[in-house]
Amino acid sequence: MDGLYEFTINLFESKEKIDVFYETENSLLDKLVDFSNYQREITKRVKEIRLPESNNKDKLTLNDVYVASQY
Repeated sequence: MDGLYEFTINLFESKEKIDVFYETENSLLDKLVDFSNYQREITKRVKEIRLPESNNKDKLTLNDVYVASQY
């Protein structure tokens, strides 16, 4: 079970009810750190920022020159 679950329970024999929220470990970890800014920055560096060592004519990005490992 992942996510947030809400349910109401009766306290003992009284008519008072309380809301109980149940969180799973995964749902808490998902909220712990937001990597979206990090992912955007890495994508920008790979696909948009030009390599300073590339010649002025081509202005290559890391995405242009990367070769996947054969292993």
